[in-house]
Amino acid sequence: MTSIEIAKRYLDGWVRRDADAVLATLTPDGTYEDPSSRGPLSGEAFRGYMAGLWAAFPDLTFSAESIGEMGPDRVAAGR
Repeated sequence: MTSIEIAKRYLDGWVRRDADAVLATLTPDGTYEDPSSRGPLSGEAFRGYMAGLWAAFPDLTFSAESIGEMGPDRVAAGR
């Protein structure tokens, strides 16, 4: 599976509100971090964070109008 395919599955998991699908795109040591996460999250902590975001923002969605490889194991998506 290519990095772009993984990124698309990751975004699709968020859109479908499927934490298992999002987590399946991460490596065993993979983490998530954004300005409000208060540091890197993984596993069940990341699952709880996703659930909290979906509850707080019921219309939360993501879309990528463009997506491309930026280097080895690096993907950028933008709108």
